[in-house]
Amino acid sequence: QKVYIEFLNQLVIALKDKYKAKKVNYIGHSAGARIGATLVGYNPDLITTITAAGGSYTLKKDENNKELVALSTYINNVKNTKFLLIYGTADKISKPKVTKSFYKIAKEKGFDVQIIEVANAPHLDLDMTDESVDAITDMLAE
Repeated sequence: QKVYIEFLNQLVIALKDKYKAKKVNYIGHSAGARIGATLVGYNPDLITTITAAGGSYTLKKDENNKELVALSTYINNVKNTKFLLIYGTADKISKPKVTKSFYKIAKEKGFDVQIIEVANAPHLDLDMTDESVDAITDMLAE
C-alpha cells in the first residue's frame, strides 16, 4: 500500500540524515524487494543501489485497489539507481519469469541493471548465495 511506501521513504530519509550518509544501498528480499524497488520510483533521488531478491515489480491484474502501488506505478520517475535483481530457478513464490520480465523492461528503459540467476535456489535466502554476495560486493565496491 502507498502508506507503507510513504513510511519507508520517511524512515530512510531520517536514517540518511541521522548518519549523514551520502549514499543509500538497499537490500531487500521478497516483500522487502518489492517495497524497496517501489521506493526507487517514488523518491528517485534517495536510493543509490538496490539489491532485490525474489521480488515483484508490477501490480497484478486483480490488484485494483487504488492504494496498492509497485515500481511499475512510478517506473517513469526512476533516475540513476543501480539495480541488482536476484532470482532462484526453483523459487515457487516469486517465479523466475517475474524477475526476468522486469529485467527486460528495465533494460528497455535504460536502467543500470544486472540480473543474477541462482540455479536450483528456492525463495529463501536468495540474497545470501555465493553468486549474490559476490555481485552485491562488486556493486558496493564501485
